[in-house]
Amino acid sequence: MSHLRLEDPKSALFSFERCLELSPDHEDALFGKAAALQSLGHMDDAAKLYQRILDHDPESEESLSNLILIGMSKEDFDMVREYAERLLELHPESTVALEGLAAWASAAGEHALTAKFCTLLVSAVPGHFEGWFNLALSHQKSGRWQQAIEAYEEAIKQRTQSSEAYTNLGIVREQIGDLHGARTAYDRAIQANPEALAPLWNVALLLEHSKQNEEAERWYKMVLEKAPKEEEARFRLGYLRLQREDFRGAIEAFEGCLRYRQQWPEAYANLALAYTGIGDRDRAERLYEKMLEGDPKSMDALRGLASLAIQASDFDTALELHVRLIDLGERTAEVLYNAGLMYEKAGQIDKAVRLYKDALAQKSDMPEALLNLGRNLEAAGKSDEARNCWSKALEAEPALAQGYFGPAID
Repeated sequence: MSHLRLEDPKSALFSFERCLELSPDHEDALFGKAAALQSLGHMDDAAKLYQRILDHDPESEESLSNLILIGMSKEDFDMVREYAERLLELHPESTVALEGLAAWASAAGEHALTAKFCTLLVSAVPGHFEGWFNLALSHQKSGRWQQAIEAYEEAIKQRTQSSEAYTNLGIVREQIGDLHGARTAYDRAIQANPEALAPLWNVALLLEHSKQNEEAERWYKMVLEKAPKEEEARFRLGYLRLQREDFRGAIEAFEGCLRYRQQWPEAYANLALAYTGIGDRDRAERLYEKMLEGDPKSMDALRGLASLAIQASDFDTALELHVRLIDLGERTAEVLYNAGLMYEKAGQIDKAVRLYKDALAQKSDMPEALLNLGRNLEAAGKSDEARNCWSKALEAEPALAQGYFGPAID
C-alpha cells in the first residue's frame, strides 16, 4: 500500500473515515486515511496514523517509508534518520531508507556519511540519478575532485539533459585546472537548459579569470538579458568596463546596481572612480561622502577622498584624511608614504621622516620613500644614512632614482 495512488484524496479520506467508524482498528483503512491526509498535505496528522499502525505492526515497511517521506517534506531530519534506520534493519537495500539517510547526513554536513549512503544506494539501484548526483556533490564538498567527476559523469549517463549535473561537473573541472573541460561542461549545461543562469554565470567568470575580458562582458550581458535584476552580473560588467577605462559604460552599470541595491558600498566606490575617470570630481566626492554617511569608517571612501584632495592640491585635507586612515589601522606603505609627503609639505619634517621609515618597514624597497627619506636625512646632516637610502633606491628602481638626481656629468 506504500504505492497507493489517490486520484481524489478528499473523497478517499471521507470513505476511509466512514470505514473507521465501523472498524476503528482496520489497518488498511488507517493506512488509506493516512495516505489521503499525506496527499492533502496534512503531514502531522498522517504521521500520527502511521505511528499508530507501527504500534501494532513495528515491521510495517509501508508506514516506515511514508514516515521517512513526511520527514523529508518537513525537513525534520531527526525524524528521517529514526525511521530510515528502522527500515534499513528490515530491508538493507531499501531505496527510501538509503535516500533518507543520505538526506539526513547531507543536512548534518556529514559528507563522508552522505557518500557512504549514496554509494549503497547506487549499488542497489545503479540507474538512480539522484544517488549519483548526491554522491558527486558530497565528494565535491569534501574536495575529492576526481571522485566527484566520475560520479557526475555517471549521473549524466542516467539523465543526459541534466543542466545542473553538467554545471557542477564544470565547477569541479575548474577546480583541477581543466578549463577546457569546464567550458565544455558549461556549454552542455546551456544546451540542456537554455534558460539556466548558473552555467551562463560560470562561463562569464571563467572568461574573466582567464583575462578574456571582452568575451566575459558579452556573457555577463547574456546573464542580464535573462535576469535584469541579477545585480552581481551588472557589478562584474561595470568592473570590467572600469578596468578598460570605459568610464561612461561603468557609470551606467554601477548606477544600475544601485537601483536594485541601494546600500552597496563597493558599487558606490567604483561609481565614484568612474566619475573621477570622466573628470567629474564633484560627483565622485558626493558619492564618497554618501558612503561615509553610512559608514564613517569606510576605508574606500576615505582613500577616495584623499586621492581627490591630492589631485586638487588640497594637501591639508589630504593629510587629515591620511591621518584618519592610519588611525583606523590602514598602515599600507602607500598610505604611510603619502602621509609623510603631506607632513613634509606642511614643514613637519620629524613626522615626515618617521612615516617614511614606517612605510619602508612595510615595503623596504619603495624607491619614493627611500629618496625622500634620504633627502631629509641629508638635510639633517646624516650623510651616511642618506647615501644608504639613495643606494637602495637606485637598486630598487634605477630609472626613477636617476631621474631624481638628474643626468650624470662627465
